[in-house]
Amino acid sequence: MLNKAYQVALFKNCFYCHSLDGATKSGPSFTELKKKQRIVFENGIEKQVAIDEEYLRSSIVNPGKQVVKGFKNLMPELGNRLNKEEIDLLIYYLNSVK
Repeated sequence: MLNKAYQVALFKNCFYCHSLDGATKSGPSFTELKKKQRIVFENGIEKQVAIDEEYLRSSIVNPGKQVVKGFKNLMPELGNRLNKEEIDLLIYYLNSVK
């Protein structure tokens, strides 16, 4: 299943903006997900959130809702471009990144 999830991430161009090695691009590195907490801005208010399935799903479907501190709101909304299986695969993949 991981191979298929990686293929979805690759196909959906996630790696243009996100890295797997900790390097900062226009989006945060996927390796940062293992920290389990993240500082975001939501409606202009800074807050700490848990990096859980709900956060990951929201970040894919509605990325402008909570923008990671230090980054601009550049990620496109993917809720209308991905089906439920693809979103589930991406979340599975993101949870596997160490």
